[in-house]
Amino acid sequence: MKVPFFVPELGEPEIEAVRAVIESRWLTMGARVEEFEEQFAELLGTRYAVAVNSGTAALHLAVLCAGVEKGDEVIVPSLTFAATANAVSYAGARPTFADITGLEDWTIDPDQVEARIGPETKAVLVMHYGGYPCDMKALGEVCGRRGVPLIEDACHGLGGSLDSRSMGTWGSVGCFSFYSNKAITTGEGGMLTTDDAGIADRARRLRSHGMSATAIDRTRGAMAYEIAEVGFNYRLDDLRAALGLAQLNRLPDLIRKRRLLVNRYRERLGPIPNVVFPR
Repeated sequence: MKVPFFVPELGEPEIEAVRAVIESRWLTMGARVEEFEEQFAELLGTRYAVAVNSGTAALHLAVLCAGVEKGDEVIVPSLTFAATANAVSYAGARPTFADITGLEDWTIDPDQVEARIGPETKAVLVMHYGGYPCDMKALGEVCGRRGVPLIEDACHGLGGSLDSRSMGTWGSVGCFSFYSNKAITTGEGGMLTTDDAGIADRARRLRSHGMSATAIDRTRGAMAYEIAEVGFNYRLDDLRAALGLAQLNRLPDLIRKRRLLVNRYRERLGPIPNVVFPR
């Protein structure tokens, strides 16, 4: 392509971080993953962060932790990447699409959500499209009145906030992606955030085959493990967590550069008739 979709910004900090993991000989989920989770949670102001191997995995675990089961319904936005709806299908549930607000606001319309909530609706999964926050106050009120959990697909939202509160911390669960075109990248990777200890504990088990102890736990004295339920191989490894830590330190600068590019597009495309920008 003459104009690449996105080129990740990587340099010596990332190279050194990955080299240190290679030299440590511990490559899978371990201390770097734990450090990445701690720093990510601190950045967002949430109690727990659970690292996984993709944003899609985070969405899938979020849907399961919301109690969604086969035959249930989850309301999702009509404008989003396939992973948002796919995560619902993985649970055997049915995605029901609600429209976006309009040409100036590409996020899900709270009125459309409320009109679609029915007896089979077990969750509402919204997406902060392009880093623009949904109307989380209105959506929270709708879900609160109807007793339905609210999940955030914040894969576009890292570094953004609404009323000084980070995207991904408004609902019961937030989901982030670290794919190569996101605000920070680990190549492939994702994060689930929550203030609920029960959700965090279950997400940690589910990401590792439902096991009560992982390899790093056994090096710290755990003698055995139990498998409480069927889980998945959704673990993030220390190599990618090291990349994420290096990128996280550069997040303010990476966001600043993206905003400069957005402003350049607006300036150059603004004079063209019938070109409309969100917000």
